[in-house]
Amino acid sequence: MAAVRTAPVPSVRKRKRSSDHTRTLMLDAGERVLRRLLHDPTDDAAGAPLAHVRLTDVAREATAILVERGEAPTGSVTTGSIYQLWASQNAYQADLVRHVITSTTFPEAPQLQAVMLELFAAGSTLADVIDRLSDVSFRSNATETFFARLGFLQYAAIPSIGEALRDNVHLFDELDRPIFDAILVYTRRRIRPPFTLKDLWVTVEALIAGFLVRQRVDPDALRWSVGTDGHGAGRSVLSHAVEGVFLALTDPVDESVTSRRPK
Repeated sequence: MAAVRTAPVPSVRKRKRSSDHTRTLMLDAGERVLRRLLHDPTDDAAGAPLAHVRLTDVAREATAILVERGEAPTGSVTTGSIYQLWASQNAYQADLVRHVITSTTFPEAPQLQAVMLELFAAGSTLADVIDRLSDVSFRSNATETFFARLGFLQYAAIPSIGEALRDNVHLFDELDRPIFDAILVYTRRRIRPPFTLKDLWVTVEALIAGFLVRQRVDPDALRWSVGTDGHGAGRSVLSHAVEGVFLALTDPVDESVTSRRPK
């Protein structure tokens, strides 16, 4: 009987992950581990979840991410590959804090811009604009990682965390300014002296963050309506508060003065 020849099985060439790829992978994995800790009220780490993000768990999560992405042939991630990038678990955790802070910075910015343009094109009122944008911002930030970011504020005295938080504030400023500028132009309003545009968006951000925290213990906080005669009915307290701040810190543009300016 003639021997049956079988085609050789092609070997899978394992591509070595770049240090940048590994770094991003490990930070993404750490964020997933942190989220799981935050969602588990029975976990012993509930009080300080960051301290319980262990490198062995992160490596295991990173391997799972590779499998999900179809990149398993590159091999399992080990803690050894982590220590090639970070000198210690504390060093990794400091970078993880920065990663979580950055990844939760204004996640709704692209969506807010799209909704804002849609509202402007429809000729929406200021109240409608504030209602929609406040709702989008609130819902986009109602995540466990957002609350983890808030929790990092108590560690601002630690240099690495404080630096990450300050960088986060600067990034917020860059993303906030064009959105609030556009709303001012659309509504023909200007910042009322001595306030600044930053005063406006910082106050609005504080309101949204406050309502997010409040809703953790009071699920109906966002949905209270004001008005019994139909005026304002169906609007959230958050929307009323944001509109109140907007009107308090801005003035209508004097069109007559603008039109008399020399060209």
